[in-house]
Amino acid sequence: MRTIVKITCLVILPIMLIVSPHTTVADSVKLTNGLTYEPVKIKNVTDGIICYRMATGAIVTKPLTQVACVTITRDKDLTQAEKLLVEGKYAQAEKFYLKSLKKAVAPWKKNLIEYRLLVINQLTGKIDKAVEIWLKIVDASNASIGTLALCPKKLAPAKSPANDRAIDILEKKLKTVTSKPYSQAILKLLVNLYERQGNLEKARQAATRLLGKQHTQSTTATSGETSQPQQPIRQHSYEPQLRLARISLRAGRYNEVVSQLEPLLNKLSDKELPEGLYLIGRAKLELSKRTTDKDKAKKLLLEAGIKFMEVVSYFPHHSRAPWALLLAGKVNQRLGNITAARKAYLTVIKQYNKSEAAKLAKKAINLLTKTHSHSNSG
Repeated sequence: MRTIVKITCLVILPIMLIVSPHTTVADSVKLTNGLTYEPVKIKNVTDGIICYRMATGAIVTKPLTQVACVTITRDKDLTQAEKLLVEGKYAQAEKFYLKSLKKAVAPWKKNLIEYRLLVINQLTGKIDKAVEIWLKIVDASNASIGTLALCPKKLAPAKSPANDRAIDILEKKLKTVTSKPYSQAILKLLVNLYERQGNLEKARQAATRLLGKQHTQSTTATSGETSQPQQPIRQHSYEPQLRLARISLRAGRYNEVVSQLEPLLNKLSDKELPEGLYLIGRAKLELSKRTTDKDKAKKLLLEAGIKFMEVVSYFPHHSRAPWALLLAGKVNQRLGNITAARKAYLTVIKQYNKSEAAKLAKKAINLLTKTHSHSNSG
């Protein structure tokens, strides 16, 4: 009997080790690029960052925006919600998230669920609800960079009341915000919302306010002393000025486009310059149509044509290049240079044959052929 007991104990011991909870924990984190970390132990979710420990002991941190799905073996509701979210079953996912939230004790779990609810409200067109959640998250983190980056990106459809409600919430919040990065993030979202709603004047005003905030920040950042370590200075971006110019162009404020961008042409990076040249060309082309002074109109057309051809010549692979060449053809047509106009249209069709500009070039050349043949027959 004693021998039997010893053998039994020896047999039972390995089995106990196998079912030990230390070896059955298999939480996982799957990224949006498909990479999966497993097994892991979630350490924290804060400031828009998830932190987890690998089985090797290594600590990994990732922005929440890069995390597709989290599996928590001891929270079936949260795990189910994550799977449903990936499958696009947003209403069902929301129910499981809220169910998990009621039982959640760990702060990291509450933070993760709040972020997921922000995402769901964006994806279902409830931008006003998404904005409310985002502001709550940002306030709780004292406007950390990580939570500001969680700003809603997907808006409701144009003219949706949800967009209007989101605008009201943001404008009200903006009056109480003292943090410049926080107010910048709000203004950027307001610009997008006003544009979506077709209120270009409000969008232009918000973009102008945004520029003012950025200039103030760049000025004050270098003055005074601070106990915090200085961050490396990044190359200045003029994208906000380009954004304002695009809005001004759509709003019909063509002189503003020219006055905003011409002084910046020598400062724009290679990435920004083609956009700047294109916008100035567009503005001058429109101004030429609105003047009764023939000499001034011709001068504006020539200047517009030069800007368009600079885009085509120096940045032929830029997304604006086919449109710039198409408009260069329009400029030549208005100047009476029919041969040059035809050549420009044909080049668009040949070099950018799959672009929308090529379709318009075909229509333009057909119309040009008909008009020219009628004038010759007359």
